[in-house]
Amino acid sequence: MGVRGTGSTALTAAATSIALTVPAATTTGDLLVATITVGGGSGTSISAPAGWRRISDLSSGTTQRQSVYVRTALATDPGTSQSFTFSSSQKGSATIAAVAGALTSADPLVASALDAVSDTTLVTPALALGTTRGGLTLLAGSTYGNTTISGAGSG
Repeated sequence: MGVRGTGSTALTAAATSIALTVPAATTTGDLLVATITVGGGSGTSISAPAGWRRISDLSSGTTQRQSVYVRTALATDPGTSQSFTFSSSQKGSATIAAVAGALTSADPLVASALDAVSDTTLVTPALALGTTRGGLTLLAGSTYGNTTISGAGSG
């Protein structure tokens, strides 16, 4: 199992959607994992394009919301845009990873990092792989433009 490709984008101005491009190296059957982080916390909802399934949803009160979505890649996916929408105009960030060799029939083990204040560093927690999960993918996001993210990857 390994990461075949990744992508990310950030909204420096408030908007009601964010678009991610599926990595060009993605192949049919890869596990696509998208992490969307926006402002507004529990007062903001995030909606995914058709076919995506939410497996994690975190909120830091009224500050930020982060949702993680997965789906199995199709042959037509590489290079396409996937647009996630919000219930209100917000700043935010999004990441996507195409993971090769992950079991797409089981949810991956997800570790999310959510910056609840204006700190400038996020570190994703360390986790051990389980044998019954579809793999491990660590992605983080922030609504602050000066944030450093560490610990992203899969195994």
